[in-house]
Amino acid sequence: MSPEVLAASGAGMRSFTDTTLIDDFGKCIEMTRKTFLTKTGQPFIISGSGVMGWDAVCCNLMKKGDKVLQVNSGFFSTRFEHTYTQYGMELHSVGAAKAGVRPDNGAIEKALKDAKAAGKPFKVLSISGVDTSTAVLADLKALCDIARATLPRLILLSMPCALLQAKNCEWMTGESIL
Repeated sequence: MSPEVLAASGAGMRSFTDTTLIDDFGKCIEMTRKTFLTKTGQPFIISGSGVMGWDAVCCNLMKKGDKVLQVNSGFFSTRFEHTYTQYGMELHSVGAAKAGVRPDNGAIEKALKDAKAAGKPFKVLSISGVDTSTAVLADLKALCDIARATLPRLILLSMPCALLQAKNCEWMTGESIL
């Protein structure tokens, strides 16, 4: 453990008005921008479980009836689907042919194009960067390229375990990705 992390973990609680907390939080926002190669994007850093993050997204960025396409690659993708239906979203899912493999990108592209052609495009493309239950790593570059052609207004990306995919992620910039 680095000396900086060790010192931070041993420090006491700070008030939300503490200038050192404000400075540190600002640094976190800047580092998040740097990770996603953007100077203008506004990261939202939320402390809590992954499920709490999905609740925050559903309550604040979406509304009942919004059309969602979930790329389902395992247990956690299915949990996200349950969250969407609990909040009243119109859920559509493209799953893998069997556990442990990625859903077919062609099927995802077809679902996006068909919805757009029908005049009812998806508002959201929802992707789990890594579904830890199946160890399926989403092909984020390919999925974002597909989405550009039929772009939903928002791409939701759950990626705590897939953050390393963002290393060379010029393909992600300029999109509405959370």
